[in-house]
Amino acid sequence: MDGNSSKSSRRGHRVESSLMKRLAMGQMTTPEYNEWWVRRINDNTPKPS
Repeated sequence: MDGNSSKSSRRGHRVESSLMKRLAMGQMTTPEYNEWWVRRINDNTPKPS
């Protein structure tokens, strides 16, 4: 494996683990919380200038 592929797999694992936590919490979340979470994620994405 070269250095680049290990970096990208680590980044993918972080996203995957946060997604797994969210799925595990799915039973406890409310629609309001879900809307807040989606807005929070969208606010973190870079917007084209």
